[in-house]
Amino acid sequence: MYIQELTLINFQSHENTTVYFSCDFNVIQGNSRTGKTSVIRSLEFLIFDSWDEVYVRKGEKSTLVSAKFDTGLVLTREKGTGVNKITVLTPEGQTQVYEKFGADIPLEVRKALGIFAAKIDSDYEVNLNLSSQDDSAFLINASPLAKTKFLNRLTGAHIVDSALRTLNKEKLELSSERNKLSEDSVKYQGSLSVFDRLDEMTVFTQSLESKFAYISNCILIHDKLERINASLQDLKKKEAFAGNFIMWYSSVEDKFKDISKKYQTLERLRMAHNQIQTLRQGFNHARETFKRTIQEQQELVKQYKVCPLCGKDLDAGQEIRW
Repeated sequence: MYIQELTLINFQSHENTTVYFSCDFNVIQGNSRTGKTSVIRSLEFLIFDSWDEVYVRKGEKSTLVSAKFDTGLVLTREKGTGVNKITVLTPEGQTQVYEKFGADIPLEVRKALGIFAAKIDSDYEVNLNLSSQDDSAFLINASPLAKTKFLNRLTGAHIVDSALRTLNKEKLELSSERNKLSEDSVKYQGSLSVFDRLDEMTVFTQSLESKFAYISNCILIHDKLERINASLQDLKKKEAFAGNFIMWYSSVEDKFKDISKKYQTLERLRMAHNQIQTLRQGFNHARETFKRTIQEQQELVKQYKVCPLCGKDLDAGQEIRW
């Protein structure tokens, strides 16, 4: 992937400049102070977010740098007063805008470019893609430590150094642990004397286990007897209740028998009373019939003036005695 077009708008001396590149070797030439170095600075700004306020053209508020790659990717970087934005146009035609992302370019943009600074150590990075005309030759002015780290990275010696550091650290930790274990061995050596009578203690423990098993069995039997005793007490209470109930029932039964006898006598009296009432009604009916008969006879006597007993004529005012 290479840059086909690079556009600078309000970037230092460039008001609106577009530079075209080929896939081969490219050379930028011109007189001094015509903006050649600004092209390199714009690439550092676009790719690595290297920034200085002097990059904004005098009299303007912001600057814009845009690069079009041969893959179709277009990367645009704009920064200045009130603006800090990166726009990515993917080869598929999708637009991605990044704003308020802080001091570092978003990782998605770095992955899209595929350009990263070479990380030599946790605190040391080298930009191998760009270099200005004022920079010295690679590693010439670097510190001996930086040179050593870079050469170690090239040869893989940093892996050996890391392994040695890890090995020495583990060696120290093992040595410290060994000393501690030695101290603990001396410390606990005297404590082992309590195990000299281990066989006797084993026999004693087995005896205790046997007694414990016997006691546990006794406890189980005791619990079972307690439950049986509780059941027995409950049965006794029920038996006492049943006895009281039987006594009460016997007394009630005697009273019931007495009441039954009295009820039978009452029934006989009721029957006799009913018979008397029937006889009384028959007597009253007969008496009424007799009265009517006498009245009828008297009416006949008064009508015919003849005694029904002897057949003689009755005098005036004479009554018949029945």
